Amino acid sequence: NLLEQTSWNLTRRRYYPKHNEYASDEAFKKANKIILGLGGKENIVEGNIDNCATRLRIKVHNTELVNERLLRRQGALGFINLPENHIQVVFLNVHLLADEIRRAHKVN
Repeated sequence: NLLEQTSWNLTRRRYYPKHNEYASDEAFKKANKIILGLGGKENIVEGNIDNCATRLRIKVHNTELVNERLLRRQGALGFINLPENHIQVVFLNVHLLADEIRRAHKVN
């Protein structure tokens, strides 16, 4: 039944109008794994989750807690470590992923 399929999709996916895309529960789970790879929610500096076209830009309290291996398993293609604990992680489709990370960071 099309109505049942549509209502299921509306409950399981979030729409991001600025990207004209939907995010699934899997994207939210991936965002949580990325947060773990960044040393956990408490390691991410509040309000410092940003992105450009290819990079997730985050400031962390302690760079030693960042697990690049775990981030690579989530699709990270590379890392740029900058002064003052700023990290840029290269991902494909980063804009939707960054929104899910911001959402997961608030929820958890």
